[in-house]
Amino acid sequence: MPSSLTSIAQNGGGFPYSKWPAALQAQYTYNVTGAKALLAGAGFPNGFNTDVVADSSSDLNLLQIVQSEFAAVGVTMSINLMTTAAWSSYVQTNHSYDALAYRAGTGTLGQTQAPTSQLNRFRTGVTYNYMLISDSKIDNWYTQAMAATDPNVWLQILEQENEYMAQQHFTISLLEVNSFNLCQPWLIGYNGQQQVIGTNACGVGFYGARCWIDHSK
Repeated sequence: MPSSLTSIAQNGGGFPYSKWPAALQAQYTYNVTGAKALLAGAGFPNGFNTDVVADSSSDLNLLQIVQSEFAAVGVTMSINLMTTAAWSSYVQTNHSYDALAYRAGTGTLGQTQAPTSQLNRFRTGVTYNYMLISDSKIDNWYTQAMAATDPNVWLQILEQENEYMAQQHFTISLLEVNSFNLCQPWLIGYNGQQQVIGTNACGVGFYGARCWIDHSK
């Protein structure tokens, strides 16, 4: 990844909640009355039944909170548990589900990823596009970003796509629990990066070359 994109990955890029218009923030506020009104306007005044295919290794307590909040507005959601291997085959490989899919760690809003991963996640046909989104705007943003050489263009595209994702409500985005990366004090140049550039703690492909050992400690 070019150094300019590495800087974006390290220093942020997207559409933080603090920049959201008040009207958009209101759409993500817990509002039972407002949700019931939206359901009625969509032709479901009495709610409806649905289901979610869930990886059994995920945070099921968190999923049950979603289930209870759905119930509060008249939506009955059943939870169908699968082993991790079965879930991966059913959701990622075969796309056999027709409602919701859940696996801990796949929240989108608030999740930090390398810019390329962030832009690629919802492209048409991408394996980990669990929502099966096929949207020409998103596909075009990725193409534009891949052709861009100016980091400011990347920042603009990231902000536009993040805002668009929030507006479209493609997904129910859940909070992720805090995680911590620990290292020995003699490892210098490592600042807790995880899956920002590479696939492991020091991002062997990039960060590994920028870490060193202080033999005085």
